[in-house]
Amino acid sequence: MAVEVIDPAALEAPAVARTTLDLLRSHSIDLIALAGYLKLIPPGVVDAYSGRIVNIHPALLPAFGGSGMYGGRVHQAVLESGATVTGPTVHLVNTRYDEGRIVAQWPVPVLDGDTPGILAARVLQAEHLLYPLAIEHLLSGSGRSPGKGSPTQELAFSLEGAALPSAESIRKLFRATS
Repeated sequence: MAVEVIDPAALEAPAVARTTLDLLRSHSIDLIALAGYLKLIPPGVVDAYSGRIVNIHPALLPAFGGSGMYGGRVHQAVLESGATVTGPTVHLVNTRYDEGRIVAQWPVPVLDGDTPGILAARVLQAEHLLYPLAIEHLLSGSGRSPGKGSPTQELAFSLEGAALPSAESIRKLFRATS
């Protein structure tokens, strides 16, 4: 497995974008999956990989997204709002925080007595199932990755109820809508 590190603090923004693109291309990367990345992706990278960069957010976007909305801040805001449902959102990345097209969402109930930590743990459980399945779905379009000429298939779905369904039940949803 190749590992490359780009220190954005050591480079000017245009150099970060050029270096990132050079590395992605040198490794023939077709799809970029972010998780826990809190900086905006440079516009040149977003343009070059349009529709092929995904991220996961711990709330049902468009609610509770945007600059500064990450981690415990998201869950605290959900609880303070009085929302009865939250959950992860997989979305395509654009040049603004959390505003790309939604690929998949999974509702998670907000329960009486939830704290930001308890809620975060329940949402994270759904994230761990949803994100790899959404990526698998994006890569499975016509058996080719999005970078090889197939259109990026997007799917927004929800699952009702407090219980988290199995990964196989999510796969069936993806297959049924493909």
